[in-house]
This record gives sequence, structure tokens and C-alpha cells, in this order.
Amino acid sequence: VANPDELVMIGQTREGSGFGTLSYPDYADYRDGNTSFAALAAYRQALVYVGSDQSAEPLSALLVTGNYFQALGTRPANGRTLSPQDDGAPGSNAVVVISFALWQQRFNSDSNIVGRVVTINHFPFAIVGVADKGFVGTAVGGAVDVWLPLSMYAQADPVFSEKRFEARHIAWLSVLGRLHSAVTVERAQNEMSALAKRLQERYP
Repeated sequence: VANPDELVMIGQTREGSGFGTLSYPDYADYRDGNTSFAALAAYRQALVYVGSDQSAEPLSALLVTGNYFQALGTRPANGRTLSPQDDGAPGSNAVVVISFALWQQRFNSDSNIVGRVVTINHFPFAIVGVADKGFVGTAVGGAVDVWLPLSMYAQADPVFSEKRFEARHIAWLSVLGRLHSAVTVERAQNEMSALAKRLQERYP
């Protein structure tokens, strides 16, 4: 990723303890209400099955907002990464970025991979890109195989039956941020704490 020293994790506490996930409405309010970050991106891990019938293979997936790759500053090896244009109504953008390793192992490094349709959880997704060879995700000790738009959460994980873009009471998203170059962690912390207080007052 580009300039990793500018990246931070963002989590919410309860009564001053813990470091938890956020709801989508809370994430959106922090994203739109801050001045400390060049970008805030949200994501959620999932297990998906790629392929059909008995040939389906369990793979590690990450549901991400469209600005996830841009926030990290990572480029594709082939095609494109997900973008804000892939953020849309739930279920509306069935596109996927696959890992470099998956491209090699399952698709034999097919140079014409972009546009190919793959079945994920019995749902067709169009491959739009291959992640950079050195990029395997942001979790220590775990590599991601496929990245899907967050808007495809119901197709990626059937347990997500609620309207999760609207549910402020359901905390399910991890969030990372890229600080503006002149902003310190302390300044960002103070601003986010102030935003959190306002949200707590507005949505008790």
C-alpha cells in the first residue's frame, strides 16, 4: 500500500472500553463529517463459495466500499480495482476483483480474465480486475481471495437479511482511514471523538 504510516484503524468503544465495529449509517456520518481523513473505507470479511455444484470452492472474501483500494493506494495487476462507482443500491453491482494468487491457480493467469463471469454463492459476478501481486488484504496472517462491493452483502452472506445500509443499531463493519498528510493521529482522534459525541446525542 502507499504511505502506510498514514493509515489508521477506526473503531467504536462502549463506555470507554473495547474497539468494535461500526454500523453503515455511523460509518457514513464519520466519512462525510470529518476533515482529518483523505478517505475512510469500510469492509467486512465473509466466506463465499466460488463455482457451481460439487466444484464450488470455499474462499476468503472481503466486502468493501468502493473507495477501499483507493484509500490504500494499491493498483491492479490486470483490469481495475473496485471504485466508488461500484457503490450502489444493494445487489446492483455484481462485480469482483480476484487475488493474484487465485488468478494464477484457478484461472491459469488468463490474460483475458477481465469480463469473465464467475459464480459466487450461486450468483454470477463479472471479474473486473486482478489485485496487485503483493497485495493480499489488510488483515495480519490472512489472505483475501476475492473482493466484492459492500452493496453485494446479501449475495455474499445470506445471513445478512436486514437492510444493513439503513440499520444504525447493527455494528458489522471494520473501518480504516488515510490521514491527510498534515494531520496527526491526535488531531484525528479529537475530531472523531467529537463526532462520536454528537452521534450519541442524536441517536441515543
